[in-house]
Amino acid sequence: KKELQVLNAKMLEYGDAKVTDKFVFGESASLSDVCLVPYFSRIPGNAKFGQVDFNLDAYLKESCPRVSAWYEFIKTQPMYKNTRSSDDEWIGHIKEATGK
Repeated sequence: KKELQVLNAKMLEYGDAKVTDKFVFGESASLSDVCLVPYFSRIPGNAKFGQVDFNLDAYLKESCPRVSAWYEFIKTQPMYKNTRSSDDEWIGHIKEATGK
């Protein structure tokens, strides 16, 4: 959770990002967006695999408004939709990689 709060602060500090901006640094995608998409797409599956009660959407809305606005927007974009696997698919990959 602390990392998400730091990311929220940095998104507001650098790039003149506002809560209404679409991508990390404004109106167009950057390497930052591309790098964050897989991380965010896996958080729910990681929580489910680890049996951690964590609602990413609710936490972001409450504690990280800039990240929340970005995440809600990015989930509508092809870069997210075309690379996202279901939580169960991701958990299958974790189990295969870890042997658990």
